[in-house]
Amino acid sequence: MAALDSMIERMKALGSKDVGARVAARAAPLVDAEIKRTAAAGRAPDGHAWKPKVDGGRPLQNAAAHIQTRAMGNLIVTTLEGPTVFHHLGLGGKPTRQFIPDSGNVPPGVEKAVTEAAMSVCRDIMEGR
Repeated sequence: MAALDSMIERMKALGSKDVGARVAARAAPLVDAEIKRTAAAGRAPDGHAWKPKVDGGRPLQNAAAHIQTRAMGNLIVTTLEGPTVFHHLGLGGKPTRQFIPDSGNVPPGVEKAVTEAAMSVCRDIMEGR
């Protein structure tokens, strides 16, 4: 009976307020790696290739270094710095080259990263960690 009571308590913990923050903290580095992977490949988060440079070369080959992803409470926040901002937004005459996925259109790689983190946190809770 004690084992069953313990399992019930762990299942209740799955609904606690800090689960979202735990998932975000575990997912942030995975999401960061995925977004940097697509940027390093010269692709938008949805997999479409960026517009080539005027000379036909691959643009922004070091763009991944300008991407940072972190957890803020139960949110995962990705930010850009440097020239990537102009390309992401298509400002200053730069062609639009998307780095960060739209909030309403989560690409499969990012979804997989968050799902893996959520499953990992749930496993930890169910195992009493």
